[in-house]
Amino acid sequence: MSCPLCHSSNLKELEILPLADLASVYQSLCGHDIRDQYQQDVKMLGCNECGLIHFDPLIAGNEAFYNALQHKPWYYSDDKEEFHFGRKWITNQDDVLEIGSGKGAFAKGLNCKSYTGLDFSQKAVDMAAAQGITIRRETVQEHARSHAGKYSFACSFQVMEHVTEVREVIQAQLDCLRSGGKLLIAVPSEDSYLKKAFNLVLNLPPHHMSRWPDQSFHFIAQSFGVKLLELHHMPLAAMHYHDYAFNLLMESFRKRWNIPYRSLDRSLKAQSARIFSLVGAKLLRHGFFSTNKPVGHTVIAVFEKP
Repeated sequence: MSCPLCHSSNLKELEILPLADLASVYQSLCGHDIRDQYQQDVKMLGCNECGLIHFDPLIAGNEAFYNALQHKPWYYSDDKEEFHFGRKWITNQDDVLEIGSGKGAFAKGLNCKSYTGLDFSQKAVDMAAAQGITIRRETVQEHARSHAGKYSFACSFQVMEHVTEVREVIQAQLDCLRSGGKLLIAVPSEDSYLKKAFNLVLNLPPHHMSRWPDQSFHFIAQSFGVKLLELHHMPLAAMHYHDYAFNLLMESFRKRWNIPYRSLDRSLKAQSARIFSLVGAKLLRHGFFSTNKPVGHTVIAVFEKP
């Protein structure tokens, strides 16, 4: 096993996720049995070279898995805070490429010269076409072969954590950019409260393949020879107030009750702490306001190609 970002084998084992527990939480969440893809426990590994955290085996969710999730009303959002941040970097002279575009929600608010989205879902392609938005059903590696140097701006929002070929996808995006072009990557931040989140199933495989600390973005700048223009942590969004409060309380109970941290913990002690934390979070979530928001769910890196 090697790191999907830097291809180093200098890895450390951080945790083992029992397949039985992992399958159980996904079954409860969306009614899908991940054992159609996984037949063994899953290791969480950290790279000592670039800092990226990833899983072994590195198997992304299949079409049946994502179809099960897409029926959930909370799974997709047409208006994300990171969209507003991304649009500030784009001018009416930019040719924009978006990776994992879905039905083109980001494109709706853009004022640019041209826009092209890439997505695997035919349903997304059809929905975008009905609104006059161009979405192509192909990988960015395929797209780069015939569109090298075409774009001035490439971006992805909550996509790279789902990718297994991380380095290849980043390189393909850079290949699509011309000199001076910008690359924006928005992912869940491993330097936020997510690092110690309790049983956050959507931050586990086969949904997420990797976790991203700030260290990994600094590595990208050095390794790919690009300039890191900005590394921006979004403030805590209102929709995540409850999650943040819950995990804050869980951490307190862990320390008080001497419960070792695990990303996936089905023990009686942990479940008891969960119940108390859920109750407390309903009250604590109302204590956040504009001047005391902690670091939020998402980090955004913007790079410039020389």
